[in-house]
Amino acid sequence: GVCSRCVNGSSAQPQCGLYCYDNNGCSSAVNGCTTCLLNSNGNSVCSAPPQCGSSCKDNNQCSGANNACTTCNTSGRCVQSSNNDACVSTFNALTSAASATSDTITLCAGSLITLYAQLIVNRSGSFTLQCATSGSCTIHGNYSSNIVINAANAVITGITFLNCKSRDNGGAIMINAVSQQGSHIQSCTFNGNSAGVDGGAVYVNAYAEITNCFGASNWANQCKTIYQNSAGTCTALAVSS
Repeated sequence: GVCSRCVNGSSAQPQCGLYCYDNNGCSSAVNGCTTCLLNSNGNSVCSAPPQCGSSCKDNNQCSGANNACTTCNTSGRCVQSSNNDACVSTFNALTSAASATSDTITLCAGSLITLYAQLIVNRSGSFTLQCATSGSCTIHGNYSSNIVINAANAVITGITFLNCKSRDNGGAIMINAVSQQGSHIQSCTFNGNSAGVDGGAVYVNAYAEITNCFGASNWANQCKTIYQNSAGTCTALAVSS
């Protein structure tokens, strides 16, 4: 093919992995790598169009992202625009939302939120924590923190919980539900979470319906996965394929 760039003293057609300064340097790249993005080493290289969660330096590197993840947040990831706080993508925004009165908190698609302290949510009614695009949101516990939900019941949907930790119950999530029914955890993944007592992934003081959830490498002194206290049951998690 026709060479269009000079690389290390010789001309070369732009391709996946080639260093770049902006999208113009990748516009004619082969294999569809027409976008200049940060790689895992922090270098700008020609890459496939950005996805939700792709690394970025600014909004330009998120332009054209799938699922409308066109905003580069303060954590350097392409995420869905917050649309006037319709969704959250940072720990500070999550903390503010937890302190408010809304019965639903939505994580922006593509978000990776690190917990720098335990997050406590208090609601008199039902509470929902969900990802705008199921499976594209991650909460990282920073090897030290978890989420405690005190509500009538709780629904957790479409989120990956990674490396969360509790000294007592509920490595990633502890649900203190007033109602014995109505809590639901669906389409979530729990990896590398730990609890000092029960529920390496989740502890529920009542009953929760568990649907399409996966996990690996969770640990607790007793139940390593999801413990439901009302029934005294430990629910296993399949390893995601």
